[in-house]
Amino acid sequence: MPCDRLDLALLGSVAAFAAVTGPVARCERQLRAAGGKGIVALELAGTPERGAALLAAWGPSGRSAARRSLLLDFGYQISYAAFGTLLIAWVNRRSGSSDPPARAALALPGVAAVCDAVEGVALLRVMDRGLGVRAVPDAAVAPALWIAKRAAVAKFAVLGLALAHAAARGLGGRARG
Repeated sequence: MPCDRLDLALLGSVAAFAAVTGPVARCERQLRAAGGKGIVALELAGTPERGAALLAAWGPSGRSAARRSLLLDFGYQISYAAFGTLLIAWVNRRSGSSDPPARAALALPGVAAVCDAVEGVALLRVMDRGLGVRAVPDAAVAPALWIAKRAAVAKFAVLGLALAHAAARGLGGRARG
């Protein structure tokens, strides 16, 4: 069966996602080596106490890896939003789905990426305020961690919905030749 534009775009998005995943995974390994927990622990910290404990455990090399990870995450967001949207479009087409939920599902990866971007900006603010380095965190750290946690939870929930849609339509839909 020949590839069409959607097939090629999906393949390209898989390649882009894989290319960005490598550097992000390296940062994750560095974080775990430095302090035992990865970047998701910071995303879900929620309070200055939890965030400070994590950043202190990471030490300078871990904090540097965390900052790099947060910066790389902006490219990661673009890659997974493109991949997710194209995957849902492909699954919708293959299953013959064009109902309102199928069309709405196309927006889910982009919504997740926006939540991820809000989370990333908030966590970069935390890193810039020296949490984990200073004994007393800046007053802006608590709201930033609160925002980051809620944005992360929303991101994971929306990504879960996108994956559930793709799985349900992909496994339960009719295949088109």
